[in-house]
Amino acid sequence: MPFWLAIVFFLFLIFVLLVAMTKLTIVLSYKHDKYDDRLRVTFLLFFGLIRYTIKIPFIKLDQEGPNIVYKQEKETKHSTQKSSEKVTPEELFEKLQNFKEILENVIHFSFIIRKFLKKVRIVKWEWRTEIGTGEAASTGMSAGTLWGMKSSIIYFASRYFTLIGYPVVSIFPNFNRMVLKTTFVCMMQFRLGNAIIAGLRLVKWSRSKTALWRNLPFAKKNKKNEHSLEEAKV
Repeated sequence: MPFWLAIVFFLFLIFVLLVAMTKLTIVLSYKHDKYDDRLRVTFLLFFGLIRYTIKIPFIKLDQEGPNIVYKQEKETKHSTQKSSEKVTPEELFEKLQNFKEILENVIHFSFIIRKFLKKVRIVKWEWRTEIGTGEAASTGMSAGTLWGMKSSIIYFASRYFTLIGYPVVSIFPNFNRMVLKTTFVCMMQFRLGNAIIAGLRLVKWSRSKTALWRNLPFAKKNKKNEHSLEEAKV
């Protein structure tokens, strides 16, 4: 191997290792305050040297009246055609074992996702809420229900992610007026190498799943129907 080629290979190897070991930090910040809901997602690389932020406005209440202002996108299809086909017992028996393989692939898909999520570290979790209905009894009940909901979400997060430290959670019941304010900040980190490995495993899984699904008699029938419909349109 030429000396310059060895240097290029060595530099490329260092670059790959650097990318794999780099931590990606994602900061989710949500705020609800009276007439406005906003979600901010910030991506940080190399200790914040590279920063990218996405701001997402949610539903807004119209201050001029009891109206809701929002953006809507619609996607429609012109027509839908239905058809039915018969499957012989021989075909069903011949391809039935593929269902078992597909089921195993689905379980493997869940395993890949959960294995990656467990490597995601939640280093910051702050969730503060002020709630009030204008009446003491219903305010207390609402606060208790909210405590249960927050506890369930934290339990889910601790089960699938790796929590670092203790979450900061608070609920302030306001018995004097009707109010609902909340702020939520979640900071999570994971190495790009773990994400790349999980992505490659998902690609491999999706290819095997697609190949198995095409071998099923139902898929073959549907594929024939699609070709016949396209020929009829032409």
